[in-house]
Amino acid sequence: RSIVCLPLVLEGEGGKLVGVIEAVHEEVGAFSNHQAGRMTQGLSLAALVVERLQTQEKTRQLEEQLPRLMEAPTVRDLILQAEALAARTLSAACATLFVLDRPAAQLWIEARAAERRDVFDVRHGLAGLCART
Repeated sequence: RSIVCLPLVLEGEGGKLVGVIEAVHEEVGAFSNHQAGRMTQGLSLAALVVERLQTQEKTRQLEEQLPRLMEAPTVRDLILQAEALAARTLSAACATLFVLDRPAAQLWIEARAAERRDVFDVRHGLAGLCART
């Protein structure tokens, strides 16, 4: 298997890291530097989506409705569309969009099979390493 992780950076925010996208391919050595560079160019839109999600999350926390509102189909659809685009662009078996929650030092993903969120410690894993560097 091959794995590539790329940072989601807001260019207009002085290079603010907002998440990480990870793609997996079944073949060893499937990803080239050229593909990663091409994908990096297209990640600005994904970074804006993540930034919007983070802003929405802060608003929802203030309204104390976060658990119910974060399952809104539009938010989930945006995340799944970004993942599908990354997988197609890299000819990958799958891609996962990790959203960075900097204050909690966590990355989270929308679970594909269930209406829930999986949370990971930013200090662990390849996506965590990408988020820290």
